[in-house]
Amino acid sequence: MEVTITEDFMEALGKLDGNEIKKASKTIMSIKKDSAAGGLRAHKIEHPSGAIVSYSVNMDIRIIAYQKDLSVIFLYIDHHDDAYLWVEKRNIFFGPNNDIRIVTTTNTAPPSAYEAIIPYSHKKIVKSEITPEMIEDLRCMNSDDELFAYIEAQPEELQEKLFDIAMQALKAASCKISNRFEVRVVTDDKILEDALNYPLEKWRIFLHPKQEDIISTPIEKSVLLTGAPGTGKTVCLIHKAKKFEKELREGECVIISTFKETLKNYLLQMLNALSYDKEKIFIVDISLLNQIKDYTITENLDGFFRWQNNKLFYYRKNVKYLVKHILFDEYQDFTSGALSTILHMVSIVPFTISYDYSQSIYKTINRSTDSLLINNNVEKYILDYSYRVNSRILIKLKRIMKLISLLSNENEINGGVTEEERSIINSTESALEGSDLRLLSYSNNEERESLLNEEYAIYRNTYKANEIVVTQFIPDFYRNLQQDENYRAEDIPVSVRLSYLYLPTLKGKEYKAGIIVLDSALCHILNVNRLLFNRVDSTVKSPKVNARFYLNLLYVALSRFRDFITVIYPSEFKETIVPILES
Repeated sequence: MEVTITEDFMEALGKLDGNEIKKASKTIMSIKKDSAAGGLRAHKIEHPSGAIVSYSVNMDIRIIAYQKDLSVIFLYIDHHDDAYLWVEKRNIFFGPNNDIRIVTTTNTAPPSAYEAIIPYSHKKIVKSEITPEMIEDLRCMNSDDELFAYIEAQPEELQEKLFDIAMQALKAASCKISNRFEVRVVTDDKILEDALNYPLEKWRIFLHPKQEDIISTPIEKSVLLTGAPGTGKTVCLIHKAKKFEKELREGECVIISTFKETLKNYLLQMLNALSYDKEKIFIVDISLLNQIKDYTITENLDGFFRWQNNKLFYYRKNVKYLVKHILFDEYQDFTSGALSTILHMVSIVPFTISYDYSQSIYKTINRSTDSLLINNNVEKYILDYSYRVNSRILIKLKRIMKLISLLSNENEINGGVTEEERSIINSTESALEGSDLRLLSYSNNEERESLLNEEYAIYRNTYKANEIVVTQFIPDFYRNLQQDENYRAEDIPVSVRLSYLYLPTLKGKEYKAGIIVLDSALCHILNVNRLLFNRVDSTVKSPKVNARFYLNLLYVALSRFRDFITVIYPSEFKETIVPILES
């Protein structure tokens, strides 16, 4: 049986105790295998969708699922009364692209999509392709099946927009709508078993089959790994380290490093999700790298590397480990001093290095990885399928890369675009359709603050504060690269400060929704008009020199968010911003 799992299910599963999770996992595996020997019988629940069933895990725990033919979607799991109360307030809809939306209401009865269309019909239709007559047709329908049959009969280019109208109308009616990204089709028994052992926060680190080749490379093989944002470079690194763990003998270790402390902590969270062995895998901040020479003898060594007899050793709490493999994440942002040390290390130890020069925002952009191709045992992999950046946002990233290339070709900014960069982003496809970004303009600071508060309030209806990021471009960015995540928080309204993060600290991370505030300096750079470009605000340090980094920062900012992005910009730059960021 084909199995799909939702985030609601994984979150609810994680709240059960260990024995209940074990029994639930056994039940789920039996359902997937459609095992008659398991004595499983689905109890059908009366529901508008006509396909909701309940499975008994024990005398108390119930699994709520949507089951049709040979497929099942696990929706929720809880104690008997709570499980049934959950499903009473929800309905399941399938969009024209067969994406799944779970709609929640505060009412007792499950919401109906066609009822939510009625208030929308009195609003101005901003999309000229969707006529008032279409909305009137929708108003006259009497069931969800009729509604979606109507949508499917429309031209393909209108289907998604009509479906979004229905869903947005539901949202306006105090309903929570799940995103299509909150479900995962599981085709492999082992993946399903692993999923059931992980709570929700660990679930995102599953591998896609396209990444398996990279993970399966042997410990003695060196790998260069690159790809556009959201293609899973860091995920591959973490899984490789975990896989190597099983091959290590006593006194051997694997080292993982990145250039910044916040990213080091992020890697640690992902490793914890895989229950890694803390005595075999060590995360090291390479910027604090200490080295001792062969003849040095000392005690209480901790955090030191030592080269000896053409081998690399690492001292952890005075214990000496032989380094069998070393992995570097965000290679493009290491300091020049660290790069020199890395080159020495990888000449001795097999390595995996992940990089994307288009995301370089901290250091002068290195233009080649030729120095890392030290022998025939190094293989390069390019990931070209993004699992975080949806297809509509990906179009914007490709436009930004074209703009960087244009400015570079005119020799106006430092750091041109290499053919590899251009090829990587142009060949990348998205696994997600998703929502387009929302563009809002402001004329003054008061209007900017009002828009920010309104957008934030909308997001908080769906997400927790730590799932949203409010961030901004600031004129003195390049003089403050080493500041922490609260830097310039005083410039952000108090009402949204709970979700504020300094833009550079978003590097390498992933969030559900974001609000990005653009300043005039960035908008000037985005305008390719030479006269405007030459008159960038004087408070910006060397605007021409740093233009490539500003554009890279925008590239990074737009690629951090999985579900929704709002961009707020000065209205005077509408003719500059709209062609780049609008569909």
